[in-house]
Amino acid sequence: MINALTLRRTFLPLFALFLSAGSAAAQDKGWMPIPPAELQQSAPVVEPGADAEALLWEVRVDDSRLDELAMRHYVRIKIFTERGREDFARHDVAFTKGTRIRDFEAKVTKPDGSISYVDKDEVHERDIVRASGFKVRAKTIAFPGLEVGSIVEYRYKEVISDGAANMRLIFQREIPIREINYYVKPFSGSRALAYHPFNIGQNFKFEKAKDGFHRAGMTNVPAFREEPHMLPEDEIRSWVFIYYTTSISKNPDEYWKEVSKSMFDIQKEILKANNEVKQETQKLLAGVTDNDEKLKRIYDFAKTQIKNVNYAEGATEDERKQAARNKSAGDTLKNRVGTAGDIDQLFGAMARSAGFDARLAFSGNRNDLFFNRSIMNLRLALGSTSIAVNMGNDWQFFSPASYFTPFGMMSWVEEHQVALIPDGKDLLWKNIPLSEAGISREMRSGKFKLLEDGTLIGEGRVEFRGHQAYTQKMRNRGESASARENLLKSYVRSSISSS
Repeated sequence: MINALTLRRTFLPLFALFLSAGSAAAQDKGWMPIPPAELQQSAPVVEPGADAEALLWEVRVDDSRLDELAMRHYVRIKIFTERGREDFARHDVAFTKGTRIRDFEAKVTKPDGSISYVDKDEVHERDIVRASGFKVRAKTIAFPGLEVGSIVEYRYKEVISDGAANMRLIFQREIPIREINYYVKPFSGSRALAYHPFNIGQNFKFEKAKDGFHRAGMTNVPAFREEPHMLPEDEIRSWVFIYYTTSISKNPDEYWKEVSKSMFDIQKEILKANNEVKQETQKLLAGVTDNDEKLKRIYDFAKTQIKNVNYAEGATEDERKQAARNKSAGDTLKNRVGTAGDIDQLFGAMARSAGFDARLAFSGNRNDLFFNRSIMNLRLALGSTSIAVNMGNDWQFFSPASYFTPFGMMSWVEEHQVALIPDGKDLLWKNIPLSEAGISREMRSGKFKLLEDGTLIGEGRVEFRGHQAYTQKMRNRGESASARENLLKSYVRSSISSS
């Protein structure tokens, strides 16, 4: 007979082994099997000499629910070199601001087939700065026991509240990709899902797949490499824009005429001034006869007297909620708080109250995509808005919502871009003027003393104006005092020659 102590000593290791096996089985659930050939592969296929290569990149976009859009990502990457191992030992997975990331899991399969799972504590969320200077959120993964020849995999669910309308599907990533597939399940409503490919071959198309999804894919996609001062990403990399539509126009002119007419009526309501807006405008412009001065006073009022919750430091959650409740220019004036769009609309309503023909204008935005009239989608082709004011012989453009832009200028991404000014009869295309180069200057001055030992000591001053000032302020926006100091130090170091 086996006594109780012996039984306990025998049973516990078996029980622990059972739990371990059950845990591993649970972790393995949902991961795709890795073909032996991929484990044995010793060289990349897409770009010879690449440090790493994505063997598979799959995204399932499910917009069938009314309350949310879910994107399930599955990525498999092979490490070929020591540099690749170093790069992926700590890896950033960037995601769109305003989205929620759920169910993030990752694992490493070594060349001998052994598997290590990434602990949840090894996945952190943080801000990262792209080469363009823009910040994005990212999940940072520390992959355990990574070796040359290993395969890393990660999967997660990205939840977006806006739905698939006006979404970018990125096919070219920062790593060569052997196979990438998007599966899209649209919402079953009265509108049809349409798409527009960019920098992709003419044969690209979505085809029906299982369970209501439509699939589109690419193979052997070279890496996209971000560089400072390059053209907008959307002008270079391979991607697809998907959107919903109720009808498709025969040609661009027909489409833009319909947009112009419909937006002409809508913007009249948006820029409508109530009695409070009219009274505030009269008080503000009392005794002023010059049109430029009138517009400058209205511009300064909208910029300085209304808190811009999109840009102002210290905007509270209550102020953001209040701004979200604004329904008119009168609400924005009454509450003294608003979104960037609210502030532009208040400026337009006050300009109308002052007797100007002011309209909501739509323009290209060189930060995203250069304007192309053949793209028959308002939000994609004309991604920025401002207020156009008829000055008699021409139109001028204003946007007090552009927080760091002075009167008489637009932001750099909007200047020298084509703008559509809505009209009930004509199709009005106007170019937003480009500010003179002398307005956007970087000026340096200082007092220095050269010591006998060759050391240079003193104080220097760097002053930015115009678009230069806008860029620096946007780069420092939201940073702590210490972070701003570090950015300044980095700038100074990069400006001093090491020779």
